[in-house]
Amino acid sequence: MAKFSDIYAYDKSAAEEGVWSPVSGSIKVKVRSFDSAHTRALRKKLNEPYAALLRLGKEIPEDDQNEIFKKLISQSSLLDWNLTEGTGEIGADGKEVERKIPFSADTAEKFFDEEPQFLRDVIAVLTSNETFKKRAREADAKNS
Repeated sequence: MAKFSDIYAYDKSAAEEGVWSPVSGSIKVKVRSFDSAHTRALRKKLNEPYAALLRLGKEIPEDDQNEIFKKLISQSSLLDWNLTEGTGEIGADGKEVERKIPFSADTAEKFFDEEPQFLRDVIAVLTSNETFKKRAREADAKNS
């Protein structure tokens, strides 16, 4: 029988500072928890224009909710990535030379719009119980 603490041990500092996690293939992203203090503060700021609507018990329109959600992830929960792109040059090994794509919130939003599966993959990492689990993080540290 599994102990409760083994299943739900949450690494609070990793959740606030971010952790690297694989999303697909060799792509890794650095994410901070969707319920981190930084993300909660940004959510409050992004919801301010809708305060009157919310006070009336109405919901934020779905399209606006989707935009807020993308901004929360790109501007707060997603911190970095290891994405590369081809340069068009061929290296000495006969393969295309790649360069790192610098992370920015604007680039992340652009990629989310162009490749919705990338957004879904990042969301899957953010919502996985394993991403910020203390036991898994401690095991990773011992193995590195």
